[in-house]
Amino acid sequence: MEIRGYKRIKKKDIKRWFKGSNLVLYVLILLLLFALIMFAYRTIAGMHNDNIDNELNNQTEDLDNESSLQEETSTYVAKNQSYRIRINVSKNIAVISTVDGTSENGRTIKAFHIAVNKNIKTGSTVISEKAEWRKLDNNGYAHYSSRLDNSEYICSTAYFTKTIGNMNIDEYNKIGTSLTYGSIFMAPADAKWIYNNCGINTSVEILSDFDIPSDADIKEFKKYNYIDKLEE
Repeated sequence: MEIRGYKRIKKKDIKRWFKGSNLVLYVLILLLLFALIMFAYRTIAGMHNDNIDNELNNQTEDLDNESSLQEETSTYVAKNQSYRIRINVSKNIAVISTVDGTSENGRTIKAFHIAVNKNIKTGSTVISEKAEWRKLDNNGYAHYSSRLDNSEYICSTAYFTKTIGNMNIDEYNKIGTSLTYGSIFMAPADAKWIYNNCGINTSVEILSDFDIPSDADIKEFKKYNYIDKLEE
């Protein structure tokens, strides 16, 4: 029977199509269609992932650029060289004096207790760069770090994280004693003063011992007892 010029397809004709070699042909066609669909899907998914990766890379580059800018800015927080820093390794005391040419050591501005690595390199050096936070070798972080040209550094005692208030109190309470690690550690307030007031190329002398100036007003170091508010 024909309907509008088309032959009526009987059920037995459909069954005959799937017999013999026709079945293999149909399977190959289905596999080809499936492969084309998968190829299209992977292509679209790949383009989407590439867009996401590009956005993440752009964000990372922006963060890196911002971080580099912050580091460059923090390197030159203080530009003056009006002070000289002397580190007494055996007494664990830092003395900061003026550079005015009127006397050999100038007028004492600050003097305070510190914690120094007893094996630190002694001699004359200068401040070469600054960083608000610096990663320490003991998996902690130092605040207000002033790196020296001899690869040593002046900074606060260690924090567990780069967060004010999360200080390692055990390390803080070692101020006034000799250490076997690190460089020159001090209270955050003292490290901050040097960070803000002693510029790049400020002279630093690390000496085994010297006479503490008579005009030095060294306050007694008070250990933190977990109750007092620590000045940071």
